[in-house]
Parts: sequence; C-alpha cells; structure tokens
Amino acid sequence: MGMDVCGRRPKSPAGKFFGANNITWRSVYQLIVELCSDLHDPDVLYFMQSNDGHGPTSQKTCNAMADRFEEWLKHRKGKRVRVPGRKGLVDKALVEEWVGFLRHCGGFRVW
Repeated sequence: MGMDVCGRRPKSPAGKFFGANNITWRSVYQLIVELCSDLHDPDVLYFMQSNDGHGPTSQKTCNAMADRFEEWLKHRKGKRVRVPGRKGLVDKALVEEWVGFLRHCGGFRVW
C-alpha cells in the first residue's frame, strides 16, 4: 500500500506524480509538518497524511515548500538522512525527487 501524490496543474512530467509507500510517505509527511506547517491550513495539513485528496492548491505554496526542503537538505550528509521525530532513515535521493515534484506540480493532492 502506498500514497499517490498527484500534481494539480503539472508544468512538466516531474510534477505529474510522486509515489511513496506508507513508510516513506510518513517520513515525507513528517518533514512537511516539521518544515512547512505554517504554509498550510491546519485541516489540509492534517489530512495530507491520509489518502483523501488533500494538499496545497498553488504552485506558490509548493515553491515555498521546495525552498525549505532544499535548505534542509543542504545540511544533510550521506545518501540516507534522519527525519526529525521518526525512527530510521530516508533516502536523500527520494527527498530530492520530492523537491523536483514540488517545483513542477502546480499544487498537489494526496491519494
């Protein structure tokens, strides 16, 4: 089982789809909460952890998220990185792929 994140108005193939299994999505979601809570309505933020189609509606918000993720990544060494509040590690390449998705999605929905 996994989470499908679909771009609302993708500008390129990179912004059409981001897929993650449940464990990986929890890491990405935890980073969204940690780095970007102030960018989202609390209800939208809460429901992004489930597959009900919630997520930001604008590219502007996604660009701001991408900026924060990129800044966070600058301070991480190695191929796998620890996510605050989570046990285990997540692939740095996956987080970089997430940033690429954010830059091109035009907003997104989590399914």
